[in-house]
Order: sequence, then structure tokens, then C-alpha cells
Amino acid sequence: QYPHQPGYEYSAYPIDSNRRQTLYVGGAGSNNYSKIQDAVDNASDGDRIYVYQGTYYEHVFITKKVTLIGESRDQTTIDGSGTGNVIKIQTDGVTLSQFSLQHGGIGVYVVYSSNVSILQNTILNNWEGIGLLVSSQCLIAGNTIAHNGFEGINPVQTTFTTFSDNSIIDHLQGIYLVESTNNMIF
Repeated sequence: QYPHQPGYEYSAYPIDSNRRQTLYVGGAGSNNYSKIQDAVDNASDGDRIYVYQGTYYEHVFITKKVTLIGESRDQTTIDGSGTGNVIKIQTDGVTLSQFSLQHGGIGVYVVYSSNVSILQNTILNNWEGIGLLVSSQCLIAGNTIAHNGFEGINPVQTTFTTFSDNSIIDHLQGIYLVESTNNMIF
């Protein structure tokens, strides 16, 4: 099956044959990072960043092809403290999974990127849940997007992207497609 078909089984832990190493954030390891952004800055393309449960007050900017995985969707939180984008992705091939993203301008903002996967996250109490700008061939699946002030998902000039099995609750607009074509919503 393909990602755009109902019943497609997506994984929070995609196989990446180019994976080089795993970096850890939080937890008790002696080489673990205390901030997610520090791990992203020190990662290389293909690396996996595993974030232990806890609340991280920061804004994460991703410009490398990494897989960012939280230990527990409900207990690994990135909080934007009421400002900025909680996570901004501006590169191809990123996977983001198993986080609660809250209190930011946009929970996840994907800009000029392709093949980005946003899987099994809880995105709440932001101005906008997920924003995509001039992006393509992304997979937005299995997320709970709730109580964001404006849109749940806002694709602008976004193409060939699949939105599947998301719960979008309590927004001015659930999914607001702007100048976007060839997308699939399930």
C-alpha cells in the first residue's frame, strides 16, 4: 500500500538506511543533550534524535535531514512559551514523531521542503497547528490537532501531500488549503 491509500500503516520509527548515529536529549546519559536544538545543531544528515520525556521550553529549527522522535507522545512536550514556531522545518526528508507541541505561533511549520513526515503528534494551543508553505510530497498522519486559535492545518502552495487519520478539533478552520493542488485527505 502507498501512503495515500486508506489503511496505510505508517510507522513512527521509519527505516532510514542512511542513519549514522542516534543522539539523545534529556534522560540520564552522560553525553545526552539538555536542549533539542543543541542535538539538531550537532547532528548530521541521516541521524536520529531521541528525546526523553519531559517539557522542553524552546523553539526548534531543523535544516538537516534528521528523524526526531519523542519517548512518549503525551509526556514529551516542546513548549514555545507563547511565541514563535515551536518547530520549523526547512529541509527535505525530516521525520517528526511522538511529541506534544504547544504554546507557539505555529506548532509545526514546514517551509520549502519535501518528503517531510509528521506522524503521531499532539499539537495544541498554538495560533495554528501545522503550516506548510511551498512544500510537496509530505505525509501528515495520525496526529491530534486541537484547540489552536486559527487553522488546524494550513497548506499554502503545497502539492502531492497526504493528510491521513488526523483528528482536527476546535479550530476556526480545520484544513484550509490555499493555492494547493494534487493533495489527498483521508
